[in-house]
Amino acid sequence: MRVYVVRKYHGRSSWIDPKHLAKYIEKEFENRHDALAYHESLGLQGIVEVYTKEVNE
Repeated sequence: MRVYVVRKYHGRSSWIDPKHLAKYIEKEFENRHDALAYHESLGLQGIVEVYTKEVNE
């Protein structure tokens, strides 16, 4: 089953040093429409990404 994940980062991440990662929260959705609606509701503050993930039931 495919789920859509919206990940919102808090703080800054150092792309040079992968050990210094920013904290984040994730929220999973069953359909793309709900994931994109949640993404829009977060506004333009910070870094937000949407990706898909395969989950075994």
